[in-house]
Parts: sequence; structure tokens; C-alpha cells
Amino acid sequence: MYTASATAVTVVRGEQKKYMRSCRHWHLAKAGAERCARHLEDELRELAGDRADQMVITHAVTRTAAD
Repeated sequence: MYTASATAVTVVRGEQKKYMRSCRHWHLAKAGAERCARHLEDELRELAGDRADQMVITHAVTRTAAD
């Protein structure tokens, strides 16, 4: 099982802000989690991008132990 998350760090008028989003469901395949992570990145760009003077977005795909 895999899950995805994305983080955006922005600078707006000299003030640093951090936005985080996580996938709300589990993925059986890593490729599915990667697609979800890219969607999360797009969501963060829409949320923070218009106001940001600078922005760095990273994402992670994490493998979890199956129960």
C-alpha cells in the first residue's frame, strides 16, 4: 500500500508560509500514488501560487506495511 503527500513552501512579501496536503486514501500501486501526488502539487499551486513571490513544491510517496 502507498500514500502520497505534497508540501509547498512559499515566500509572500518576505513572509514564509507552508502548505501541506495528503492523500486521503491508500493506493495499491506506486504509480497510482505518484499520480495522486502530482494532483496534490497542482492543488497547492492553485492555492498558494497566485500570491507567492517564490515557491518550492515537493512530494513524497510512502510505502506502508500491509495489515
